[in-house]
Amino acid sequence: MENRSNAFQELEELYKDVETRISQKGVNCQCCGECCNFLTNGMRLYIFHLERLYLQGKLGKNLTLEEGKCSGQQKKLCSIHEWRPLGCRTQFCSNTLQEIYEFFADKIKEIESRYGIEYDYSEAFD
Repeated sequence: MENRSNAFQELEELYKDVETRISQKGVNCQCCGECCNFLTNGMRLYIFHLERLYLQGKLGKNLTLEEGKCSGQQKKLCSIHEWRPLGCRTQFCSNTLQEIYEFFADKIKEIESRYGIEYDYSEAFD
């Protein structure tokens, strides 16, 4: 369990780095909620196993889709904003920061490998 705790700590630091990189690009969330509405936005959310374990620890459950919307969405806002996975951090209603996503996805894979966390990259929702 200590391994997971250390891995989660590294993931949180990585998320801080992601936010710094995004702020340097000048991209901001418009709080419209469209990124969380998978029924209408045509997107899919994939997460790494480490991110799934992290969210399970924070939420006590997995994310689900409720009428096409992420269960983390409350009204138009993300109730899990602090813990949201990499895909949510780099996908905006009008812009996908693919280069940033790919760079940090590799970093997540490195953390998983270093801590012996099984690699799995799959849809976020049960």
